[in-house]
This record gives sequence, C-alpha cells and structure tokens, in this order.
Amino acid sequence: MSSSNSLILLLLGCVFGHHQLDIAENYQSHMRPLAQDEKKPLEMVAALNLRNIVDISETRQQITLETSLKLYWKDKNIKIKKDVTEFDGTDKNHDYILLDPKFMKDIWMPDIFIDQSINIRVPNFYTTPASIRVYNNSLIRLSSRFNFDVACPMNFSKYPVDDQTCLVMFESFSYKASQLNMTWDPNKKAHNIPKVELAQFKYHIHREPYTTKEYTEPFAGLLLRIHLVRQIDFHIIQTYLPSTILVILGYLVLFLPAKTVPGRIGLGMMTYLTLTTMNSSNKSMLPQVSYMTFMDIWVITCILFVFTTNVVSIIEIVMLKSGMVLVGKKFNLICKILLPALFIVFNTVYWPIILIQYWENKTITAVHRDDH
Repeated sequence: MSSSNSLILLLLGCVFGHHQLDIAENYQSHMRPLAQDEKKPLEMVAALNLRNIVDISETRQQITLETSLKLYWKDKNIKIKKDVTEFDGTDKNHDYILLDPKFMKDIWMPDIFIDQSINIRVPNFYTTPASIRVYNNSLIRLSSRFNFDVACPMNFSKYPVDDQTCLVMFESFSYKASQLNMTWDPNKKAHNIPKVELAQFKYHIHREPYTTKEYTEPFAGLLLRIHLVRQIDFHIIQTYLPSTILVILGYLVLFLPAKTVPGRIGLGMMTYLTLTTMNSSNKSMLPQVSYMTFMDIWVITCILFVFTTNVVSIIEIVMLKSGMVLVGKKFNLICKILLPALFIVFNTVYWPIILIQYWENKTITAVHRDDH
C-alpha cells in the first residue's frame, strides 16, 4: 500500500476508531478480496429483512418495497488486532467491532445494484442508516436500509382472479459468477417476512439463487420472487353484485306496460349508462391493455343484456303502435323467458371458471404460508 493510502487509513483510524483494525500493508480498496482457495469465487451471503410492501401500482406496473439488506463476506486483509479485548458486541459469527459507515469508501465494497429499479431512496434522518461490522475471523458485514420502486410486468387477462409475480434481482455490476458467488443465508430466521395486510392481495415470498442470462457472460446475483394473489371480495361487492342487480332492473323493463314509453326508455337507459360508467371505473384501475380480462367479459355481457332488453322494449312499442298488439305480446313473452335463460347459462359457464381459478390461487397461498 502506498504511503499516502497508509496515511489516509491511519487518519481514518484515529477519527473513526478504526485503530482496532489490522489492515494489510498491500491492501487496495478497489481489489476484490480473494477466497480461501484463490481459484474459487469469493463467497458472499445475503440476508434480507423485508420491512414492508409499501405499494403495488397496477397502472404503472411496479412495486415499492422497504428493505434492510445484510451482506457477509470474508476479507483476510482486514483483521481485528490481537490486543483488542473490548468489542462492540457478539453474535453467532463471533465478536465484532462496529465501524463508522464512512469507512465504506476506504475498503472493498460489493457493487450490488437492483435490476429494473425505478427509484431508490435512503430514509436517512441525521445519518445514513447503514453499518459495518468487522469480526475477529475477518468476516465483514454490511447492513443498509433503503426503499425502492422496481418494475413488475403484469398480465391482467385473468383479472380479478389473477396472480402476479414480481422479480427483484440483486446483481453485481462488475463481477462474474466465476469471481463472486452470492447466496441467500440458509437460516430462515435471518430473513424477516412482514405480516402486512394488503388491500387486495395475499402474498408469499421466495428467495432463489440467480445468475444473469441477459449478457454474454453470467454475473453474480440473487433473486427475490414475490408472488401476489388477488382477493376477489372487493370486486364481488363493488362490481359483480351491483351489475347483477342492474341487469335484473333492466330486465324488469319488459314487465312495464308497453304504453308507458317514458318509463321504459328512462329505466332502460339508466341501467345501460350505469353499467357503462361501472366499466369505465374498472378500466381506470388497470393500464390500457389490448386484451380482454375476465372482468371485461362480465361487464360487457351485462351491458349486452341490458342493451338487448332496451331493443326488445323498443320493438314491442313499435309493434303496439303498428297495431300488432298480439304479436308484440307474444314477442315480449318469449323474450321474458329467453333473456334470463341465456343470462343463467352464461353464469353457469362463467362462475365455475372464476371460482376454480380463485381456489387454485387460494390453495397456492395456503401452501406457501405453511412453508414460511
């Protein structure tokens, strides 16, 4: 190590209390520490404390998380001096001393970034929420708190019984898998799973090994898979029940006397416009997609039934004014039987599909809840 670097580390040691460390003379902060077996990659273990799922934005297709990430690796060039007898604490990894976060600039740090992240925020007040521990076996622990928005591509074809998977990928920017091996801590207690009640989703979380496949060479990484399962209760109360009532209300138009033209037209148009508004409201919750969702099929079918009852009503009124009273009554009677029969047939096809998908998602959620 050059005399200038030695002087800098010495000064830092005096200022931040790092005089307790024994740092190799040839230490260079830009050089990756070598593993015990120098032919093998440096082993790095990660533990994630997922504090909160702050937001799930379906229109922007992104998820916001609040996390604390702990990274462990060994740097044999950094040791605690043998004459140190007082430590800042002890845990399963041995005795350790706590270092000032400013020391990060002067030792090797992993170049980890979050792939497809949109925005990263550090919730600092007076100081940055980060810490470094050095253990007496040359183990280094870096811990930092941050929250971030990350892209989460979604498919809404099964909405409102859809499930979405968000992938949070922690990757090394410079080090290939042959140089750095990143793994999750196998101890489940090292990872915190928050007991957060989301408005519309149940969730479960997987931690998986990961190496990049998008580049010519694989780079080291870790994968956090968040599986979101939508709950249908909100949509039953806000959409399915009201739309069913509106279809029934529209159907009752056929029971009004054909002579009451304003009443028939007014009630028919009111139900039609209400369903159209409800459809627009549902669409505003999702991004503009080029395919139909399960909800689209339901609402559009309801609109078609109400539209058909209005057309039937108009035809009957025209027949009455044309003197075809008996034909109009027969036509009305046939439609009174046929339209609800068709709506019942539609429901017998639609709801089994919805309920099967809903119970499949609920079963998956229950299984993974038991795993964690």
